[in-house]
Amino acid sequence: MFKGVHDSEIVAYSVDSRTEELVLTLAPGTGSARQEFIILFCGVAAHQFEHPQILSIVLDLVEVQAADLLSRQWPKLAEGHRQCGWPGSWATSLEAAVNYCNSRGLKGYELEQSYGMSGWVLAQSVEYVGGL
Repeated sequence: MFKGVHDSEIVAYSVDSRTEELVLTLAPGTGSARQEFIILFCGVAAHQFEHPQILSIVLDLVEVQAADLLSRQWPKLAEGHRQCGWPGSWATSLEAAVNYCNSRGLKGYELEQSYGMSGWVLAQSVEYVGGL
């Protein structure tokens, strides 16, 4: 999706629920980026990252339809909602979740890994900051 993301290394990530922002900080690794850069997700409604190793190498960041991401992830989302209300009150059913995402203009973003952390983000937009 973004030039320089392939083979970059995840340095850090943070989420601010007040501003609905998620920030991935990446180092160039063997990718085409020349310096550290940031992937900024805005209007974040939910995310999940699995296998957050200290060194994680990114394969790609791919935009997908929110409905497709929700359909694939629904068993985990439904269980999370049942156990603790995650990812939010809007996830009472797959249909309700899809309607919520459509009403907010949310898109799915899948973080594919070569090694280590992978996962997804539901957000209104994503922006590449610096690095090239």
